[in-house]
Amino acid sequence: MPDDEPFKAYTPEQLTQIFLAGGGRADALRAAELEWKARSAAAATCADTPDWDNHAGKGCGEYANAYCVNGAFRPGSEWTGGEGFNFPETNCCACGKTLPGEYNAIHSTTGEYNADLGEGAARPELHSAAEERIATCSSRRRAAPEPQLLIYTRLPRVGNALMCALLSVCSSRQSRTSCVNSKVAASAALDALVPTDVPPSLAAVSLDGACPGDAPNSYLQYGNDHLAYDNRSMCAGIDGLTAACSTFDGDTVRSCANLRSFRLPGTVMLQTERYDAPESPPCMWLQAPVAMMAILRDPGERAQSAFHFGLQACVCNFRYPWCKQYTSFRFSNRRPALCDGRKTKPSFYEAVTVLRNQVAGKAWPIQTIKPAEILGRYAAGVVQDVYVPFFGSYAAAQPESGGPRVRPSNAGLPPPAFARSASLAKLTLQHCFAWVGIVEDFPLSLALLKAELPSFFRNLDTKHEVLQWAPKSGTAENRTHPFLRTQLLTGDYAVYDAERARLMRRAETAGLSIFATSAKQPRRAR
Repeated sequence: MPDDEPFKAYTPEQLTQIFLAGGGRADALRAAELEWKARSAAAATCADTPDWDNHAGKGCGEYANAYCVNGAFRPGSEWTGGEGFNFPETNCCACGKTLPGEYNAIHSTTGEYNADLGEGAARPELHSAAEERIATCSSRRRAAPEPQLLIYTRLPRVGNALMCALLSVCSSRQSRTSCVNSKVAASAALDALVPTDVPPSLAAVSLDGACPGDAPNSYLQYGNDHLAYDNRSMCAGIDGLTAACSTFDGDTVRSCANLRSFRLPGTVMLQTERYDAPESPPCMWLQAPVAMMAILRDPGERAQSAFHFGLQACVCNFRYPWCKQYTSFRFSNRRPALCDGRKTKPSFYEAVTVLRNQVAGKAWPIQTIKPAEILGRYAAGVVQDVYVPFFGSYAAAQPESGGPRVRPSNAGLPPPAFARSASLAKLTLQHCFAWVGIVEDFPLSLALLKAELPSFFRNLDTKHEVLQWAPKSGTAENRTHPFLRTQLLTGDYAVYDAERARLMRRAETAGLSIFATSAKQPRRAR
């Protein structure tokens, strides 16, 4: 491919600012990028994905004639791309499909900004959402340089039990709705993260003494306040699956009122459908003295954990009320394909293989007794992006008539009111979160927790035995799920990779010396 790619002359941060500002400079850069992509397409051989359609009967031919040209969407047709239309940009040459070897580099640089923030004029709602989010979060940090309330964002299967124990260990008091008494029992928290990865030597080790003297800023840990105990495992309600899986059963107004009633300083774990700024409607908590926290896990590892947990907890057994969303897999003619009695039958590798062999764009049949189709439908429902829809959701304008439309998930219901953007998710984490940890670099994340939120965690002993734990996925360059990375979880991997790289930059800014004992060990701070 040509080496004169216009976007390569700028850093990702510079590109973000250019496209957020809009105007002639952004238009000229976008036009130059489109010309570069056209030259690149002429220099390479590209083939449309066979038998692909957009879930509404339109294939790559129709997209080339009406919606795409020269490897990009025509102006005004950008809304016909993305997950809702089965990703024409990665299946149709006219819309931007690239050669497999080039996909990652283009997706993480040119494609990301050209398809998201680079569309400011064509997608003003995304431009406005990014601009407002950055302004709101920057104002919050200026108004509350020393936050009084830490809000930890719960995401499915990333290590919430361990984080609850960690938030509790430096607290002076814990509410009755907190979590396990972290100062006397940490093994349950470790087991909830990755059961098979807990070393036997840690089975009975507690976090007692992990924060001598508690926090300098004596705080109360509210934990999972107003989140039902049965909903603290995996069910996050993302994409509206189960509202009851959220704090206050998804009632944002009540959640906001509860946050404002807390005795400060404090920490709390919040579970919601998507990121909502406390300063914005419906909360309208102006100059909120809060700081946001989150932890990310390798998307492939997170999906694998969700796959096994859903089978073990819901399909092969029925442990929680929200397991009813898996009821169709528990029918007597389907359950044997997934379970051997009360034990899970298929491996995650087998499930991914079934997904890989599925014809692109073809829906999994619901009324089937074929084991491969049953496994494929279950896996397809579990192996999905989580970070992008949570951190990158924004109110989207609905498409006008005359083009393909999102097919509703349930007959008679309108398309979702929210769109999603990986770039917006990155911006949200960068500008709106005071601390973002990485499970695969947990020791380094803890060192940054002390450095970035000292009034809460200055006394945390990051060398405590329990806190030296790391999952098997903790490698410097995780490539254990290449198909998930390049095909099924591209959005989440884009967010995860960006945050893992930013973790290194944050460590350098904090003056931390980084090392790893081997390539298979997580990075730590001296």
